[in-house]
Amino acid sequence: MEFSEPIKNCANVTSRTLSCSQLRELLDSVSDVHTYIQTHIQELLRRIYEILTDLSMDTRRTRRGFFTDVLSHVTGLACKDQLRALSHVLRQVETGICESARLWGDGARSLTAAFKVTQHRMHNIFDILRTYRTSLRTIQFDFLQARLQARQMLRWQN
Repeated sequence: MEFSEPIKNCANVTSRTLSCSQLRELLDSVSDVHTYIQTHIQELLRRIYEILTDLSMDTRRTRRGFFTDVLSHVTGLACKDQLRALSHVLRQVETGICESARLWGDGARSLTAAFKVTQHRMHNIFDILRTYRTSLRTIQFDFLQARLQARQMLRWQN
């Protein structure tokens, strides 16, 4: 698509053209998607921290001996139950990240579609403007020709 008009600076507050307002709407949508994803990830992290704090540290397997519990407590190593709980939490995090990535992909596809629709609309607008320009030039040319012919006829009559 060719643009015969100069590129406008949409950062200027006084610029109120259609393309600038559409671009602003598009950027607002991208910002909304970004905010939604960020909020979703923060919510998932909050849930992870809640689950980690809810994990009971006192529930140890009774099959383990006293020395094993003391060694685990002293070294800070986790028992198998804690590892299973943490593994479960990490699976939930992975599911949340996959969901976030899917939502981001959907947003990107929607953004691309919006760009294509806007580009098609702008192309149609430029086609209409080009048609109006040529028809106005034709009307102006016809008017000037008629005026010149009228002047010539007046000169011949005089």
